[in-house]
Amino acid sequence: MNAIQLNGTARTEKGKKAAASLRSAGMVPCNLYGSKENKSFSLSNAEVRHLIYTPDFQIADINLDGSTHRAIVKEIQMDPVTDEVTHLDFLAIENGKSITVQLPVRIIGGSPKGVRDGGKLQQKVRKLKVKTIPERLVPALELNLEHLELGKTFRVSDINIEGIEVMLAASIPVASVFVPRVVKEEPKAAAASAAAPAAAAKK
Repeated sequence: MNAIQLNGTARTEKGKKAAASLRSAGMVPCNLYGSKENKSFSLSNAEVRHLIYTPDFQIADINLDGSTHRAIVKEIQMDPVTDEVTHLDFLAIENGKSITVQLPVRIIGGSPKGVRDGGKLQQKVRKLKVKTIPERLVPALELNLEHLELGKTFRVSDINIEGIEVMLAASIPVASVFVPRVVKEEPKAAAASAAAPAAAAKK
């Protein structure tokens, strides 16, 4: 999985006043945890947008003080009015060491069989909590549901991606193909229409 390159600037001053000054200058205060020592730095709003406003999961290579730190976003703080990112916490990652993250779910391939038979696909979840190692991280969990039949459900237990463990109950539904109400009602209407002449003949 490719990493997005970020250029951080070390923060020497801390506190609310210093953070507010950074935000006024178009910068976002950040912290990096999990490395040999915690680091405080800032990123430009432009770089943060490339990292945050994407449907895919991202790994970041943070260039700071002449060193590169590979990390993932741990926590995002946003302004409740403007929705601008006001603070970011990163977690440093190392190859071979397990991490737990939320990965988006993406349905790929052609239309499920059940949809081709008149059903509708309903995606139950958009993200899933998984455990893996950095080498196995993917931008999204891609699930091919072409085989899913009408009235059937694809569950967590059906996910089989090497090196990735879904940290949720196996029975949780991920997506299903349901029978639309109009399709259900059509046979009833046809039966009612067929019964009407017979009832009239008896009279």
